[in-house]
Amino acid sequence: MTFTQWLEAKSNWVEIDSLPPDVIEDIVSNLIDHVPALNGETAEFVRDNLVGLVSPIKLQLKSVPTQSLYRQFGKRRVSKLAVNKLSTLMTGGVSLHPVLVDGDRFVDGGHRVAAHMQNNIELISVVDIGPLLHMDWEKWLAGS
Repeated sequence: MTFTQWLEAKSNWVEIDSLPPDVIEDIVSNLIDHVPALNGETAEFVRDNLVGLVSPIKLQLKSVPTQSLYRQFGKRRVSKLAVNKLSTLMTGGVSLHPVLVDGDRFVDGGHRVAAHMQNNIELISVVDIGPLLHMDWEKWLAGS
């Protein structure tokens, strides 16, 4: 099952546990980089506080216009080699993992956005990690 097929079979809200491992790792890495309370924590520690909970965390999956994300990171550098590789994979039918956003703000996945632009694909799958970026992690960790 491709990621696109998996996404289409889901509702707009999915449990973080059901996301592909690579997507979970992207989320964990971005939380460590962007949440002060998690700076210095290990990926394993953060993952353990997100995955496998009795009441799993749910995140929103959606499709957004590729152009809107591309404009947000347009001045950042991307590897043309990486973009071409992803573009070729997409042409061959491979679905790329979703880009990470905070509401409508780009967070991570610039090479995937650029590959979508290169292939003239109007919509791109995203997972909104905004609720995780803005939650009170100190309180969350104190209660865990």
